[in-house]
Amino acid sequence: MKRIVTCAAATAIALGTIAAPAHAATVNVKGKDGMCTVQLSADEQRFVKAWFDEAKMIGAHEQARDFVAAVDTTYPDATKRPAKLAEKYAEAQKTVKETKPTKEGSLEDIDPAMRKVGPGKKRAEVPFGVEKSDAELYKAWAATPAGKVAEKQAMLDDADSAAAAACAKGTQVDVAYPTSESELNVAAIVGGVIAAVLAIIGLIAALPKLGVKLPQLPML
Repeated sequence: MKRIVTCAAATAIALGTIAAPAHAATVNVKGKDGMCTVQLSADEQRFVKAWFDEAKMIGAHEQARDFVAAVDTTYPDATKRPAKLAEKYAEAQKTVKETKPTKEGSLEDIDPAMRKVGPGKKRAEVPFGVEKSDAELYKAWAATPAGKVAEKQAMLDDADSAAAAACAKGTQVDVAYPTSESELNVAAIVGGVIAAVLAIIGLIAALPKLGVKLPQLPML
C-alpha cells in the first residue's frame, strides 16, 4: 500500500495538482528610519519585475505618442474635444516631434523580493496620463503600451500606499500586491507528463506484488 500512495503522490505532483499556496506581501515592523521592508511573494515579485522591465521602454516620447493615439481614436473629430484635452493633445504632439523613440532600455535592474515603504507614499504622476472619468478615452489609452505600464504603476503605488499605512501603525501585517502568474513552460509540462506516466507504470508493475491480478490481454 505504501508503494501505491507514493506513486499516486508522484503522479499528482507531476501533473501540478499539488501547489504551494500563494500569500500576500508581508510588511515588516518599522525600522529606526521610519521605513518598513515589504517581503513579496513569488507571484508579486513577477509583477514588479514585469512592470520594471516594460517601463524601461516607455519614455516621454512613448507616453506622448500613446496619448495622441488614444485621443485620435476616441475623438476623431477634433472640434468635439474638451478645451483642456485639446490643450494637452497639442502639448503631446509637440513632445512627440521634439523627442526620439526609446530604442534601448537601461541596464538598471531591480530586486523585486524586497520593497521599502514609508510615510508620504502616493501615486506617481504620469505626464500624459488619462483619468478614468473619461471612460472611452481611458479604455483606448489603457490599451497602449504606455497606458498598460501606467496602470501597473498605479496598482503598485496603491499597494505601496496601503503598506505605508500599515507601516505607520508599527505592526507586522500582510498587504495584497498585484500578481503575475508564471509563464507557461512547455518543457516543464512535458517533463511532468513523462514523470506521471513513469509513476503510473511503476504503480501497474507493483500491483502483482500486492496480490492484484491483472487481466491477460489477447495476443495480436
